[in-house]
Amino acid sequence: AEELWSRIAKSAHAPLEMRADAGGNLAVLAMDTLDLETARAAVREALDLASQGSHEAAEARPWGNLAPLALRGGALAEARRSFLRAAEHFDRAGDEQGLAQVWNALGEVALRQGEHEAAGEYFSDAFECLASHGALREAAVARANQAHLLKRQGQILRARALYEEVQA
Repeated sequence: AEELWSRIAKSAHAPLEMRADAGGNLAVLAMDTLDLETARAAVREALDLASQGSHEAAEARPWGNLAPLALRGGALAEARRSFLRAAEHFDRAGDEQGLAQVWNALGEVALRQGEHEAAGEYFSDAFECLASHGALREAAVARANQAHLLKRQGQILRARALYEEVQA
């Protein structure tokens, strides 16, 4: 798979959006093998390619891939900025599911930063959007994250109700 994605990313004949997506896929493969330098380089290349086109969703994905790299390095503020950039592009592209998945990730970052109110809002918005689009598995993750936050805040009964909702 890595060789195929590499060939597509470097092909002058492939559409720009496809090349940017291939670069993003290379970044994900590199992250999976903990080759963070290769992943960063692949994301930067995907960002460069995506910024040359006019496809907002194609530009959103590399920003979304850059954020986990920042998280692995403990750079929460950088991860949040990257997720926010991805959210801007998904929003302009009209990709509500992509936007909702970024909101869920932003909730996780806000939670790690101790910003519980913001985290709760991100999780809630992500759940509502994902559930309304039938993305039930992803919606369940957002709802479980919201329940976890409530549990951490000592709101055990509200957290339990949400956990039960996820299991239903």
